Amino acid sequence: MKIVKFSYIYLFFSYILFYIFANGLTQAIKWSSIFFLLIILLYCVKEGIPRKDMPGMNSWIFLFFFNILCLITSMGAIDFNSSIKTLVGLNLYFVIYYLGAYKIGVSKKEIVAFNNILIIISLLFIFYAFLNNPSLTNSQFHTYFYERIRVFGTFIHPNYLGGVCFVNLLASFINWRLVYSKRSWYVFSTILFACFLVLSDSRGGLYSFLIFLAVFYLQQVIFKIRGSLLKVFIIVISAGILIGLVPLVYNFLDAIIGNRKLLNSFTSGRIDNWDYILHTFILSDRFQFFFGHGLSSVQHLVNMKVNTDNGFLVMLYEIGLFSSILIIFLLIYLLIRNLVNNNWRIFGIPVFCSYITYSFFENFLLNFGHIVSFYCWSLLFIGLLKSSKEQ
Repeated sequence: MKIVKFSYIYLFFSYILFYIFANGLTQAIKWSSIFFLLIILLYCVKEGIPRKDMPGMNSWIFLFFFNILCLITSMGAIDFNSSIKTLVGLNLYFVIYYLGAYKIGVSKKEIVAFNNILIIISLLFIFYAFLNNPSLTNSQFHTYFYERIRVFGTFIHPNYLGGVCFVNLLASFINWRLVYSKRSWYVFSTILFACFLVLSDSRGGLYSFLIFLAVFYLQQVIFKIRGSLLKVFIIVISAGILIGLVPLVYNFLDAIIGNRKLLNSFTSGRIDNWDYILHTFILSDRFQFFFGHGLSSVQHLVNMKVNTDNGFLVMLYEIGLFSSILIIFLLIYLLIRNLVNNNWRIFGIPVFCSYITYSFFENFLLNFGHIVSFYCWSLLFIGLLKSSKEQ
């Protein structure tokens, strides 16, 4: 496993290196780390994967139809070559996630080691980014909304720092729950990453982590309930409370949504941008609504200075309705498999909920070149495995 660990060290190193020095060289280093990881994982499973952990027929059917639909999408793409390259890349990523889950998810020891790699590399880079910022005492402003003070060192964007902190908060918390010694180290790392996340003022990362914690502890309570009758009783009582709250929630949402300016300001201008993208680029053409503009075509919007911070909307823009439905089915499938995996659901379900939330406010859903996407999809794929993990 040493070579696998080294490949993940190289991968996370290249991801965060790109967030601090975004140029052609760091981009090439990042891509080389992906291919290196793929080769190592293929080499390490050359002896074969147990039949019980092999992808089922549902996975092959998904890949078949997804590739067919994306090939149709590419025919009408803004850039045919980029779309095809991205499609190949998506297939490679799915292979990496599956093989990586098989190697990482074999035991809690390997999961802890995987998270430790991420935590240590991230801390080194974050301290470097802050120590090399000579004006820490001055406020760094992001240009979209001037009333927010965002300190992010030498990261090229505060949301990149926020994303790195988010995945490290997940990693620190998971390791804190898995280990029985030296737990104070993970408490310390959690405090550090939480501080850096607050400094970056990445509200998407912060709220998503809070959702992770809320779901984790909520399911802790649910899983500890013994007896079917008691579960039914609690479900009925909970449903009654929710039904009773519906009028209050409706009035609250009506007050918020009715104030378009307030909602748009709270989401840093995202609402207006989502509305503009939906009506101007998606609903205006029937073919593009069903099949999209092509994979990686979001760069066209970026060049137009349009904010694209919504993974689901970007997915609909790039691959259209039909392929988006397939991805939604895949996400639901991952949710179900994580839910029924008794050894992993304690982490798999909170990761799923927090990641989906984050993807609504950042382009993380199919943007596997981002550390948030890579880390969360890797953990979700662990839930697919039927192998018993050490507890």
